Amino acid sequence: MIDVTGEEFEWHIRYPGSDGTPGTPDDILTRRHLYLPVGANIRLELHSKDYVYSLALPHLELNEIAVPDLTFIMEFKTEREGTYELLGDQMCGYTHPKLMGEMVVLSKEAFAAWSEKAKAES
Repeated sequence: MIDVTGEEFEWHIRYPGSDGTPGTPDDILTRRHLYLPVGANIRLELHSKDYVYSLALPHLELNEIAVPDLTFIMEFKTEREGTYELLGDQMCGYTHPKLMGEMVVLSKEAFAAWSEKAKAES
């Protein structure tokens, strides 16, 4: 499970760390871009701390909302490596650049290397 939270017009992304348990001190924290291993079943839990947001992965034809005090789920499988659009919107009608990002699907080895680097930066 990966937690994706909208706050202050930006996506905050929390990956479980090496213990595999979300919400613990070893979690990996990033913003805006979603990094995933290829061939994985992915479960995103969408939250908001302030406004109503939408998150879209157009290449998968997926779109979901994030609402304060509620949890919404987006599930999919990463089929192939590549960089894809991650589109976000805050329901005010203005496009906030920090809600636009990329979903980057990496080989398992490249994802492990990314995870180690991101953990050091968290």
